[in-house]
Amino acid sequence: MEGSAILGDDTLLGKMLKLCGETEDELAQELIHFELRVERDVIEPLFLLAEVEIPNIQKQRKHLAKLVLDMDSSRTRWQQTSKSSGLSSSLQPAGAKADALREEMEEAANRVEICRVPVPLALLSWGRLRRP
Repeated sequence: MEGSAILGDDTLLGKMLKLCGETEDELAQELIHFELRVERDVIEPLFLLAEVEIPNIQKQRKHLAKLVLDMDSSRTRWQQTSKSSGLSSSLQPAGAKADALREEMEEAANRVEICRVPVPLALLSWGRLRRP
């Protein structure tokens, strides 16, 4: 742009320098807008995913794994009690201890089912990144 001011608009080279300078300014502005859109539409959602969503999903998965282990151990204790009482695993074993173990097993299964619903939803939620 400075060269075009020195040469003036009446020369061909001056007009070309002015046109090139204006085009360069427009490209610079477009690059700035592009970088801002990339930051807003890509970098910020990925940062949110990496810093917030993934740790939450990992925490929920660990909690679910713990609940599944608790449920399995409750089921194993109940099955051992039912075998020791001489009944098959499909029938309820007699006794207050067996009833308590059965209730514990059912409660553990309920906790697992309650926790299973949010984990897939959390996995899907990060897939819905902010779209323009």
